[in-house]
Amino acid sequence: GVDLQAAFGRTLGIGIGRRVALEQAAEYCGIPLIYEFHNALYDALYAALVSAWLTKDALAASVPPPSTGKPRRRRSIRFSPVEYPRQPRQKVGVFPEREQVLNSRQARLVPCPLCRTPGAVESWYPQGDVFYGTFRCQEHGRFPVRMAVTRQKDGWQGRRVVPTLTEPERAAFAAAHQHEPFQCRREKAKRRKRHRKKGKGTE
Repeated sequence: GVDLQAAFGRTLGIGIGRRVALEQAAEYCGIPLIYEFHNALYDALYAALVSAWLTKDALAASVPPPSTGKPRRRRSIRFSPVEYPRQPRQKVGVFPEREQVLNSRQARLVPCPLCRTPGAVESWYPQGDVFYGTFRCQEHGRFPVRMAVTRQKDGWQGRRVVPTLTEPERAAFAAAHQHEPFQCRREKAKRRKRHRKKGKGTE
């Protein structure tokens, strides 16, 4: 049989032998998490949906040839070294446009997993239908945020979480961080700009 979790890890390019949990793989693919996991029937359903994302090379477990050039250096983000309990998922939306989900205060303002002080996500890095960002707590440091954005019958909805920093999670975050980010708008800055324009007109 095929080791689906290991094959999905190879599809993401996070290294041979790395395995991605089925729940994380389903959320990465943007599959609505409407059924419970650790149920034989539902796990088989999720596995079938996730398998559509797998590449032929990943299924064949082919070993890539050694690189002759220098490995590409990725900008690393220093996350808080403090351990924190598993965080609940938070639904965001529904909104008419996907960009409205990413820019909503409900998505951007994230409580610290330790002291619950809110911090703000300034940009989201896409990886398929999953977006990664960070926020900073003044006391405990920087934390990751993962949000899957999916299309619903009445619009777009996000499922946001502060994930536990496992090795596959770090690798997926690093891969997303190489993509062009979605920059969140700052409404206060817009208001200041409009105010400056009005001031110039009255001089």
